[in-house]
Amino acid sequence: MKEETRLLIESGERFLTTSYSFEKRCELLKAREECQTVVDNWNTFAELGWTCVGIPESQGGFGDLSDMFELLRVLGEGLILEPLASSLIGAQLLSLSSENALAAKSLAEVISGESRVISALAESKNGFSNDEILTSAADCSDGFKLNGEKNLILDADSASSFIVSANYQNKNKEFSHIALYLVDRKSEGISISSSDSTDDRQLINLKFDDVILPREALILENESANDAIEFEENLRAACASADALGAMHSLLSRTVEYSKDRKQFGKAIGSFQALQHKMADMFMAVERAKSMFTMMCEAFSSSMDLTRMVSMARVEICDSARLVGQHAVQIHGGIGITDELAAAHYFKRLTASQYYGGDSMYHLGKYLSLRNSVSN
Repeated sequence: MKEETRLLIESGERFLTTSYSFEKRCELLKAREECQTVVDNWNTFAELGWTCVGIPESQGGFGDLSDMFELLRVLGEGLILEPLASSLIGAQLLSLSSENALAAKSLAEVISGESRVISALAESKNGFSNDEILTSAADCSDGFKLNGEKNLILDADSASSFIVSANYQNKNKEFSHIALYLVDRKSEGISISSSDSTDDRQLINLKFDDVILPREALILENESANDAIEFEENLRAACASADALGAMHSLLSRTVEYSKDRKQFGKAIGSFQALQHKMADMFMAVERAKSMFTMMCEAFSSSMDLTRMVSMARVEICDSARLVGQHAVQIHGGIGITDELAAAHYFKRLTASQYYGGDSMYHLGKYLSLRNSVSN
């Protein structure tokens, strides 16, 4: 392990130990306004350098993508509520368009912690895929006119700006190519509706009604935009997987400790063979997920067959998350689904996280399709 990575992991572990206990997390949930993403520790994240992890040094960042995933894995053990993963994904897209002055300025603000830029690519008609984009952008006297909707965007209520995918419409009202636009949250014509996800985070629907964008808001187009959209989908799946792996590891430890303390029939329930088998299954699931996570990180470093490798890892990590969460609840019993117990919050995170980056069925289909195309 690189020294840089080790120090980053240690900073994450230290933060969870000193500033992010389960009780502190519950206080943050109670103190926030209804349907609002928690951002209380954002300045601390920026001071620790977490808001620029994975960004090239030439653009003001440090580390690589594997460092970013390792940090998110560690913080997943504490079920952080802040939108760090969403912000880092947006920063990655901005770094791809650094020649654009507006994108470069926004990236600098994200790195410093002054703002958050979050990608808004998903549309409800497509499920987990971004293949068909109905949002449109057309020329107008002031630049572009944006119309359409983006649905179920995680943490988007905390964004200062959005990166929006749209189908560019030429003067003949014909769709010609896909492009990405940087949209200021304060632009007129944007409607935002928010709802709580299963795990106390926010899913946002965005509606753009004749939103006027300046010419410099166009940050990527044509093949560059298509490649960036595919890259974002892989990043989102990888970030969700990293978070889930951290949550699985912590939930396994908590479940084993609970089985040692909980007494039934005069002895600890951890001594019962049936529950030992369940915890052994949980341990094996976590170990399988770790192996696939390592493979996924290496795929981002090599960039070879990236999408297929991410989908392969995502299938195993989603399945492992479901097994670990469900077994933990069964071992805890009824108390395992009450908000007073940490296990319930881990179960909710593991259940919800399967859908943030595409679930196992979606990625299994994607993997098989890519594998067949390679073999043919």
